[in-house]
Amino acid sequence: MQSEPDEPRPARPQPASPAWKSRRVWAIGVALVILASTLIGFAFAIRSERSRAHRGVPVRVNSLAAIDPRSGRVVADVPLGATPESLVAGFGRLWVGDQGHRMTVVRADDRRRTSTALPVDPQYLAAGAGGVWVFDGLAQLVELDPRSVQVAQSRRLWRCRLPGQGGALPACGGGGVAVADGRVWVGQAPGASYAAPHGILVQVDGAGLRPLGRVRGVTIGQLGAGGGAVWSMGAAGRLEVDRIDPASGRVVRQTLGGIGGGAGNRPTNIVSGFGFVWAGAASRRLYRFAPGGGYVTFRLPAAPTAIASAPDGIWVATGHGRILRLNPSSGRVENTVSVGGRSPVGLAYAGGRIWVAVGS
Repeated sequence: MQSEPDEPRPARPQPASPAWKSRRVWAIGVALVILASTLIGFAFAIRSERSRAHRGVPVRVNSLAAIDPRSGRVVADVPLGATPESLVAGFGRLWVGDQGHRMTVVRADDRRRTSTALPVDPQYLAAGAGGVWVFDGLAQLVELDPRSVQVAQSRRLWRCRLPGQGGALPACGGGGVAVADGRVWVGQAPGASYAAPHGILVQVDGAGLRPLGRVRGVTIGQLGAGGGAVWSMGAAGRLEVDRIDPASGRVVRQTLGGIGGGAGNRPTNIVSGFGFVWAGAASRRLYRFAPGGGYVTFRLPAAPTAIASAPDGIWVATGHGRILRLNPSSGRVENTVSVGGRSPVGLAYAGGRIWVAVGS
């Protein structure tokens, strides 16, 4: 029997993909793209937030910025409403004098702000002996009540010709206010002569603002207290610092390295800390004075505008918008904090924070 050859079987047709499967693949792809975009967005947001936290709070013009000493970041910024020119800490508050004859007072714990009008320009400030003391750099001394934040009393300490007045009286002048030995001390420059031996320190009774005594033959510029003495630093003619014994009135003068004086080398504020007295000058120098005599000079990267003492070191504000923390033993800069290029005009420590008053 002859067999028939097998006929080739027809190829089985492949079923076409249903439309719903294509749509599902497309939907899954879109979902994956959305998920990836969302994750990337979250990653950028977290990174941006961390970056902002690292940079700290931005510092505005005419404000009071708070720096956390541990992190070295600006953690708060309080607007002042006017250009500041002086700052002091006392009675749990920051007292900021501005060029519009006003005092802005900020509580260190919760940053609540109040303000009061002043009868004088708050060029110099001091806190202690039961009050906050405002000296206009001419002749007028004002006491603010730390509880009511209002003017308690005011007195012109010496007779002189105020700006804009005529007459035969000499021109007004003075510099600095400080609290030492429970009394208020004010620097007087008779006839606007600030160099020694023309300067006078006036000791004032805080109860009635009555002058109790005078120490003559000092240099006038900035005043501070520390180490049981009053310190007066000036740059009229040459840069000098006087140590005054409050009890005897004895003056011990030091010329600071023969550095020339004048407005170009004006002194900063004078503070006490770590057993020394600290002051700076526009010549990029920071001076550490021993109460018993002698001093050490530290060079700074920029001219200092204000100084404050804190538990972790000596803080120095510079005109380039930088706040430096220095080791009080070596003078080495251990931390630098930026305040956004603003111009610091005052520095103080209160409530565990470093506070910086900045202008433009």
